[in-house]
Amino acid sequence: IAPPTLLLYVDAGKDT
Repeated sequence: IAPPTLLLYVDAGKDT
């Protein structure tokens, strides 16, 4: 399991 990266942050923000 990889740590929360910028990709994860952007992916989560894209789910708005």
